[in-house]
Amino acid sequence: MGKQVKKRRLLVADDDPITLQVIRHGFDSQGIYADFYECGDDLLADLGEHVEACILDIQMPGTDGLECLQRIKEVHPRVEVVILTNLNQAEEAKEALRIGAFDYITKPFDLKELTNRISNAMRLSRSHREGEQLRRSVAEPVGSVPDLGESPVMLEVKSMLARIAPTENAVLVTGESGTGKTLLARAIHNASLRSKGPFISVSCPSLPADLLESEMFGHEKGAFTGADSQRMG
Repeated sequence: MGKQVKKRRLLVADDDPITLQVIRHGFDSQGIYADFYECGDDLLADLGEHVEACILDIQMPGTDGLECLQRIKEVHPRVEVVILTNLNQAEEAKEALRIGAFDYITKPFDLKELTNRISNAMRLSRSHREGEQLRRSVAEPVGSVPDLGESPVMLEVKSMLARIAPTENAVLVTGESGTGKTLLARAIHNASLRSKGPFISVSCPSLPADLLESEMFGHEKGAFTGADSQRMG
């Protein structure tokens, strides 16, 4: 028997069986695995750390979409939620965003649009969780490679970290603001031969190309204004 693939967890609650059937069929065709419920209370009963995202109808018997959203965010803030609303529920949609919904979509919805939004929500949830794993990794023992998660991208990062950390090479970490550059740099430092020394982080999001070249490869005295001495790269 082959290795079982771990399924992503997505929960969907809507009291309209036809809506659930449409979503189920569309998600199955895209390889998106989900559990379906006809009320918010049943969804909440199955909520756990394994869940990445939820789709909630705003009007349901028992616990409605807004209350369900609030309870999810109180217990599992990294679970992203997409709300299904009707055309006359603009105020409820705004309230959902205020509480912490990832997004909302109005019925009747385009299935492709819903698929795109929930895929983005699940991707954000995984990104947050992997960032938290990276934060925890900086406290690991010297010489260890941190647990960065199991997604293909993070496994590639972990493999690269294991290759470069023991070397004497300079490492340039780039990326958008808030993506964890400093945390990754600290993880590299912790796994390197210099881990017992101080960790110094310098952030320069808009480094000019010539300055970057100078920092990486060095420069001769007088190469540019302010280069009053030779600098080794």
